[in-house]
Amino acid sequence: MKAESSVKVEDGKLVKAKIEYGNSIRDVEIRGDFFLEPPEALKQIQKKIKGLPTDTSQKEIAELLEDVEADFIGFSRESVAEAVTQAVEGGEE
Repeated sequence: MKAESSVKVEDGKLVKAKIEYGNSIRDVEIRGDFFLEPPEALKQIQKKIKGLPTDTSQKEIAELLEDVEADFIGFSRESVAEAVTQAVEGGEE
């Protein structure tokens, strides 16, 4: 299955998650109008999410992303986790 979701954060920035999944997340793309320093950390974020079971909670995803050493500017680890879990919950075949 494939799914997408968008989360608008407090500062008005948008975080989008595009995922492909079955029992686990097979592929994930995170994008939006935010900044991440260093930009290469986005690949690390996506790598940490890829392979997670689809029933992984928003809190668990956010905690997993705590290991990513980066400055999240205009968004947060929690907003990424929210976008991913919303995509899984709202996915369509």
